[in-house]
Amino acid sequence: MRGGKRPGAGRPKRSVNRATAERETRIRESGPVPLDVMIEAMRWHHDRAKAEFAKGAEMDANIVRDEYALASEHAVRAAPYVHPRFASIQQTPTDYNFDRLTDNELRHLERLLSKAAAAPNDADPTQH
Repeated sequence: MRGGKRPGAGRPKRSVNRATAERETRIRESGPVPLDVMIEAMRWHHDRAKAEFAKGAEMDANIVRDEYALASEHAVRAAPYVHPRFASIQQTPTDYNFDRLTDNELRHLERLLSKAAAAPNDADPTQH
């Protein structure tokens, strides 16, 4: 009998068990799922706002505003299911020991950093 963790053992990541797969299939086959409804409502309100806006001088600005607001609400609710979230990036500052650099190396580093920080239209600070 083997013990411990083995590479490749166990259920593959993101795999769905049979009961979950069957439930999801039944839901899809029974009609639109909540995400479908949210997207359809978003598009319907968006189309109404565009149609009202297309009337030009005769448009009702309140209708345009309200329809865009409703479309935006549906978009916000649907977005997490459609677009992935970007992971937060944890940046940890690096501690540099500048005492180990010579005066010449420090001057060179200062020139490089000031050149890198200069805007594209700024003159090159190393050119005199």
